[in-house]
Amino acid sequence: MLYIHKLNQLHHKTADIESVYLIRELKQKTPYPIQAQLLHNYISNYFVSPSDRQSILSAVEMLPKVIEKIEEISARQDELYEAANLHRSLQLIRDLPLALLNNLQYMDELAAWQQNLALQATQTLNSIPRLYTSEEKASCNEKLNQIFQKILRHSEFFFNPQGIIHEGPLADIQGLSESLQRGYLFHVTLEEELKKLSFEQIKLRIPTNNLSEALQLEENVNIIKRGVESAYQNNMRTVNLALILYSYVKWLMSGSI
Repeated sequence: MLYIHKLNQLHHKTADIESVYLIRELKQKTPYPIQAQLLHNYISNYFVSPSDRQSILSAVEMLPKVIEKIEEISARQDELYEAANLHRSLQLIRDLPLALLNNLQYMDELAAWQQNLALQATQTLNSIPRLYTSEEKASCNEKLNQIFQKILRHSEFFFNPQGIIHEGPLADIQGLSESLQRGYLFHVTLEEELKKLSFEQIKLRIPTNNLSEALQLEENVNIIKRGVESAYQNNMRTVNLALILYSYVKWLMSGSI
């Protein structure tokens, strides 16, 4: 996509712009009247990915372990660590389980529904050029609205990220992962700050056991990060799917079939 790079960037204006180049491709790969198998082949790349689902499950399973470990480190009140950063990390991680589980539920519902999407959409799309009465148009519009509402979680043509993974949680976990690589959990002395020492220099004073502990925590956070990224990628694919179906509607309503 040229203009839609975030979940909240999908709306009628951007979809109209994106659909210009998409319609040319749709006409070539799925000419009218649209065949259900051709449509399925075209849109199935935007369906829920089993590998993404497994990545999310791994993240969900890892979350309690990471929370428990950070709580354990915090309870020690060891001056080796930065208490404020431990607290921030814990708060960030605690916000993720519900969003990931909600995203998983959304994906599972979509995956089941997508099995018959091509057949359902084909019947509805093929009827568009043959709509004459206001009743026929209203009925078709209702069927299209149901499809878009299922994909976008919204009654209007917008993606609803409420309660699932969106840009906020994604940026948070990616930022935490990068920070952990730079020794985010460890206390930095005033002298080290003034000298602008890198973590590679600072960690020379940190006991091996603590470094190993932090490295394991970093690896576990990366498992969570991959799960969050997978959830976000799935959500972006559904935005792409909505855009493609919108482009079909725009094409078939134009009468140039």
